[in-house]
Amino acid sequence: MKAETAVIVQRLRKFAPTGEDDWNQLEETIEQLWQTGEPEKGMVAMFRILEDYTDEEGGTTLWSILHSLESLPVYEKYLLDSVNRKPSDFNLRMLNRILNANQTTVYDQPIRSVIKGLLSDKKLTERLIADNQKLISRI
Repeated sequence: MKAETAVIVQRLRKFAPTGEDDWNQLEETIEQLWQTGEPEKGMVAMFRILEDYTDEEGGTTLWSILHSLESLPVYEKYLLDSVNRKPSDFNLRMLNRILNANQTTVYDQPIRSVIKGLLSDKKLTERLIADNQKLISRI
């Protein structure tokens, strides 16, 4: 990993917003990551941001992260890790988007089995279950 990339990834790992300016800075940081030519090095940090914040908190910045991650060819492994680590609005949306594209697996795991596992392990909060009924109903 280039030194510049390592510094950017570290900024992503330390992200803790206190206001709107922080979200704007995050967008700039993500753009800088892509400019390094090594965006995959920041995937875990970006997924952790998606795990920790909601639409109401991060709005368009979080959607930018989602679209950026989906553009990377290796993102499904990291998506599966993220869902299993800490299900969130955004990683569940990404699973639903994969299903919408008529793909039934994520990193060789059946998406239905992934969701069933989250439900049986009680990893989904009541709010996540309520907010993701469309995805859950597809299992």
